[in-house]
Amino acid sequence: MIAEKVTERSYANSMGEGRGNFGAISLPNYTVAIDASMYPSVAKEFRTYIQKITGTAVRKLVLTHYHSDHVFGNQIFKDCQIISSRTMATEMRKVAPAYWTREKLEDTAKTRPDIYGKLDINTLEITFPTEVFHESVTLEDEEFKIIVKKVGGHTAGSAYVYFPAEQVLFAGDLIFAHTFPWGGDLTVDPDEWIDALKEFCRLDIQKIVPGHGPVCDSSEVQVYLDFFEQVAKIVKELIAEGQTREEVVGFDDYPEFYASGTSERRRDTLAQWYQVYKARAQRNVK
Repeated sequence: MIAEKVTERSYANSMGEGRGNFGAISLPNYTVAIDASMYPSVAKEFRTYIQKITGTAVRKLVLTHYHSDHVFGNQIFKDCQIISSRTMATEMRKVAPAYWTREKLEDTAKTRPDIYGKLDINTLEITFPTEVFHESVTLEDEEFKIIVKKVGGHTAGSAYVYFPAEQVLFAGDLIFAHTFPWGGDLTVDPDEWIDALKEFCRLDIQKIVPGHGPVCDSSEVQVYLDFFEQVAKIVKELIAEGQTREEVVGFDDYPEFYASGTSERRRDTLAQWYQVYKARAQRNVK
């Protein structure tokens, strides 16, 4: 297990061991884990490691969003408070019976062994949040505060975790550092995502633990914001011109944004953003 010491009290694993990044903040009397990775075995190893180096027990797990690569490890924290936005918890309960049954996971594993090969489906226990908040919650211990705030964007109910004492942001999948993000979730809201990035710009941030990719700094937020605003403008213009979803996805004059922008991830993102903006355009016409 590799856990990078991001600041004096914050840690992160951004090596891809758990598919999604995860981390922790050590407070004087307990430790807060942030996201649980896709693999319970990885989550267990991380929890053991982080408790050893901090000298305090993990008492709370905060979830940034409901995707499997951030929540399948939840079962390792069943004895903790598992905290999320109410919206995120609702989305997780919708997805679980539809896609996360043992039979469906086994079927998916046959086609995606690169993702599911490390997952022990036989022992996986889908574990839901035990504490929910509407808009935000503040965790306190002595003089320290951790702010958890729902902003949406990447998914309905997506939240960030901010540790002002050390100016550290755990951004969840609102940031995929140094790579093209996945914005193809059916609950994605590009405008909320842009607003979240603008909010990040207003925070005092020295370090960012993204949902995927390496630990970065606030300059990555501006890179994302510039790209998102340009893409949103282009997609809206193409829709106004009557372009189809296929034409919007295949448009070849979007600004450059990291090498993986030509991948399936890019296609999924543009297709879903088209759906969102097309629906809004139709509502405005009525």
